[in-house]
Amino acid sequence: MSTIGVEATERTADLVTRERHDAFFVDAPVSGRRVAAERGTLLIFASGPEEARPRVTPVFDVLSQRTLWLGPAGNGSRMKLVNNVLLAFTAEGVANAMALAVAARPRPRIPRLGVGRQSVGVDVGDGEIPSLGQERVLGRVRLSLALKDVRLALSESGPGRFEVLAALADEWQAVVDQGLGDQDLTVMTRTLAG
Repeated sequence: MSTIGVEATERTADLVTRERHDAFFVDAPVSGRRVAAERGTLLIFASGPEEARPRVTPVFDVLSQRTLWLGPAGNGSRMKLVNNVLLAFTAEGVANAMALAVAARPRPRIPRLGVGRQSVGVDVGDGEIPSLGQERVLGRVRLSLALKDVRLALSESGPGRFEVLAALADEWQAVVDQGLGDQDLTVMTRTLAG
């Protein structure tokens, strides 16, 4: 249920198929944090043999509000990477917008904006760096973990593609290299605002 990338997932699935005829391998990375698992509100991106589905469904039903079944093992990991790339661009977009607002002279009051399921208004006139609800939207994801997922997505795409995503990865790597990788994604707003 971890996000380990498509290549590692498919390698593991092949190993289980060859070596363990008494077992099924189900690729089922999740979207959501530990508190979501405790509340049973994760989203599970499941893939693997159809015969495994009735065996794992009762467990998935306890952990999740929804399980998407996506076919052969590896497809769950692919969809999880798609989901995480969307979150990465959301985080980067919000960080850039907020850093720009902080840098603006005079500092504006940002009107109420819809972000995710909430509407937020912030006043940057006092010099504080706003997050525009990033904590709720992005689930307090650590920068280093988000960067790992972006790099996994890039490894799936092949070299020379998705240049904007590659630039985002380079920008985030520079912040991780400053020792800030254990901070959540809102660190990008603070970093960009300088």
